[in-house]
Amino acid sequence: MIYHFAATAGVAALLAVAGGPLTRALQLEAKAISKSGRHGHLKPSGEGGEINLNGNKENTVLGPLTVSGSYRVIETGKNLRMRNLRIRGLVGTDLQREGIRLRGDIDGATIQNFKLSMRTEPQTAPDLPIGIAVQSGRGITISDGEVSGFQMVRVPGKYTNGDGIASERKVEDLTIVRVVSRNNSDGGFDLKSRNTKLDQLRSENNGRNYRL
Repeated sequence: MIYHFAATAGVAALLAVAGGPLTRALQLEAKAISKSGRHGHLKPSGEGGEINLNGNKENTVLGPLTVSGSYRVIETGKNLRMRNLRIRGLVGTDLQREGIRLRGDIDGATIQNFKLSMRTEPQTAPDLPIGIAVQSGRGITISDGEVSGFQMVRVPGKYTNGDGIASERKVEDLTIVRVVSRNNSDGGFDLKSRNTKLDQLRSENNGRNYRL
């Protein structure tokens, strides 16, 4: 199944490009929203995105997609079982917290041709900003994109978060290729994953360009 999401002039549009219309069996909860300039739009629980994937899924393609002013664009649920996820052509501007957060049992995912940037105003705790947060999964490739400006307010005596791309210890076989990470208040690339491969990266003007 391949889906194309477009958000223009404040109107949410969802088009099934291939594989027919959306069905309940697919369990795809999706919306693409343009919220340019609405900095006050926050989800108090810190959960959820404009597109939320839950349940059991395979061979899912999301994009191209353009969103402005969102708290988080794409999130996979903790209980998701996903085989072969592809996110392509994602442009997120003026984001409140995150572009993408991957969680759950993910086996095979690619994120490519993306550009994600946070709002100008730094974020405050407990909302820790990250361009792409990979919390669990295996066989994940991130390529050909840019993350920038994921900043937190600096508080004396407290650690300042704010990463371009971050991965956790439950992630295995992560590849990042041809990605630029800049102007983030903590790590450009903050990677705790196992068997991580990096190639042709650029990290500049971050609190720490690389944390491995």
